[in-house]
Amino acid sequence: MKSFKETSKLKRIAIATVSALTFGLLSSVPAHSAFGADTLTIDATTDAIIAGETATAVITQTFIATAAGDSLSVTAIAGDAVTLSPLPVFAVSETTNVIVTSAGTSKAYAGVTSSNVFASVKYNLNLVTSATATPGTYKFFVFAGTGAGTGTVSAPTLTWTVTVTAPDTKAGATYSTSILNSGETVSATTDATVFAPKAVSSDAAAVIVVNQKTAANAAAAESMTVILSGTGMLGHGSNYATMSASARALVVPAGNYIGVFADGTAGTGTITIMSASGVTLGTEKVTFYGDIAKIVNTVKKSVLTTGANTEALTSVAYDANDVVVGNGTLYVSSDSAAVVSESMTAVTIVNGVASVPLTGVKKGPANIKVSSGTISATSAVRVEGTATTVNIAFDKEQYIPGEVAKITVSVFDEDGKTLSPKTFANLFATGGITSSYSFSAGSDNVAVTSITTDTETTKVFTVYMPITEAKVEIKATGGSSLATAGQVVVTDSATVFDANAQATRDAVSDATDAAQAATEAANAATSAAQIAAESADAATAAAEAAKQAVDDLAAQVAELFTALQKQITTLAAVVAKIAKKVKA
Repeated sequence: MKSFKETSKLKRIAIATVSALTFGLLSSVPAHSAFGADTLTIDATTDAIIAGETATAVITQTFIATAAGDSLSVTAIAGDAVTLSPLPVFAVSETTNVIVTSAGTSKAYAGVTSSNVFASVKYNLNLVTSATATPGTYKFFVFAGTGAGTGTVSAPTLTWTVTVTAPDTKAGATYSTSILNSGETVSATTDATVFAPKAVSSDAAAVIVVNQKTAANAAAAESMTVILSGTGMLGHGSNYATMSASARALVVPAGNYIGVFADGTAGTGTITIMSASGVTLGTEKVTFYGDIAKIVNTVKKSVLTTGANTEALTSVAYDANDVVVGNGTLYVSSDSAAVVSESMTAVTIVNGVASVPLTGVKKGPANIKVSSGTISATSAVRVEGTATTVNIAFDKEQYIPGEVAKITVSVFDEDGKTLSPKTFANLFATGGITSSYSFSAGSDNVAVTSITTDTETTKVFTVYMPITEAKVEIKATGGSSLATAGQVVVTDSATVFDANAQATRDAVSDATDAAQAATEAANAATSAAQIAAESADAATAAAEAAKQAVDDLAAQVAELFTALQKQITTLAAVVAKIAKKVKA
């Protein structure tokens, strides 16, 4: 609770610096009523704003009231030397069990409507500043006071400090604009393409309008530095029709127009516009040209229809320095009027380009000359014949499963030459293009009879090939949009080949071959084993026969030996007998 001395000091400050704004309700209450346990808080003690913005502090006051009609006040006063006007005021944002009166002032009373309740009220203390508010730091004091009822205020005095800064008045690149106008005009909303003769003139070739904005999209007003590089001169003024050329670099006051003038030479002038604070506000270009020295044609439609052909070709003229001639007139002539009828037809150059229409008369070639005096350029065109034949073709001979494929439809005249782009209502007979296999999902519908060709007299369908290997054949029959000779069946084909499946097939084939070879080798080994077994049996039989022969021979030898022994014994006996006889 503030002392009487402190409260008196605050009151003296308020009287000296600001008039109080009152926001309250005074209620007549019984003498026995009372309040207590009051609080006073602030969401933030400091705020910072730019002049022109609003600062807000949220003040919360609470108390307990014993009787209906009890109330407390809250007051905001300014500190020393506060010059801001208007001063902050209260606005109620939320209440509980209280009513508040005197909205929009610097003092408020919060009163209860029933006895023995907890009262709470939130105030937005709003400081609204103007764009011209003096920058600085400002202090405000917020304190509670008694209203109706009895009790002692215990809530402390709050201090709210608000820093106000000057608004940014510098030009920024984001919202600032520079608009290039052709000639002495200022109504363009987007940049014009400006070509102008190089001859010196008091009239501006172009006028640049600069609209300066701050980074916050507020109005800005800085002086500008404008520099021209290349060809041309600059001027400026508040009246765009009375400006004159003066230099290639200027300091231009805010709000002035910038003029661009010819200086007698051909080329391009680049104008850079910067604010005094160094921000680039815009870059513009103006082209100055001399007399035509060269013409370049670009054929847009090499094949013409009979009748009108808009923008069959375009022509660009250049001066001796290869600078585009932005404005002027060119003349168009055909070397065969029976084919293309143009004869010295005038066409206008607009922003450096002349669009040339041609009129086809009958089938045949023609050379088109575009000229200016003795300067010319010639381009070849032809007028188409009658649609006679149609062709369909895949873009490849082989695809993988599901691969994207292009089917090109081409139309030709009786000489086999391409036609101009157009819609053929019945290029194909009923059913359009058919396929021996269905194309995969996402494919264009090829079963159409009406075909619109592009600039190359073709129509390209995109399809996805089948996901299985196959030979895909497409065919169609020429429709009534073709000459009778072309109303025939046309076809093409392509294969869908799966390299992975082929690899699998090759691997299976190789494995089969290997298995067969292994079987044959096993069979050969078995035959060899059988032969070997037979040979072994024969050898065994031979060995057994040889053994038997040996055994038989041995027996014979034994018999002979026995016989021989007998003979020897007999002979010995004979000899002995002889010997006895001899002795005798």
